Amino acid sequence: MIDYGDEALRRMIEDVERAYPAEGCGLVFEEGGAVRAVPVENVLDRYHAKDPERFPRGSRTGYLLDPRRQLEAIEAAEARGGRLAAVFHSHADVGAYFSQEDQAQALSADGAPLLPAVEYLVLSVRVGRCDAIKAFAWDGRAFREREVALPGR
Repeated sequence: MIDYGDEALRRMIEDVERAYPAEGCGLVFEEGGAVRAVPVENVLDRYHAKDPERFPRGSRTGYLLDPRRQLEAIEAAEARGGRLAAVFHSHADVGAYFSQEDQAQALSADGAPLLPAVEYLVLSVRVGRCDAIKAFAWDGRAFREREVALPGR
């Protein structure tokens, strides 16, 4: 269980509120005892425009981290001795829950987690304001949910 701290949570909230009504997304790293959030552009609309059959959703109801930026951020953190701790994204006007689509993206074809030591954070953004955050972590059989307190609460 990760203690995200107010600074990292505020950074995530700022990013997903700015992205609204699209889903915002990014990565969270643990580096030298600190937790750092790195927003990454949601490029799903670009992929949808080029290949709507393969990418049927748009950024209002889905997310796709910019693959280049994602790789750059992971490599930079690892070079500093850090590790990927979480992937975050928002849900616009539907609440903080781990949807079937979220689970499908987090699991391999055989049902094993793609990133077993990584949490997934879902931030609920309603009418442009973050009102809840939940974390989902693999327990060996399924993803388990926990509430994450909003900063200052």
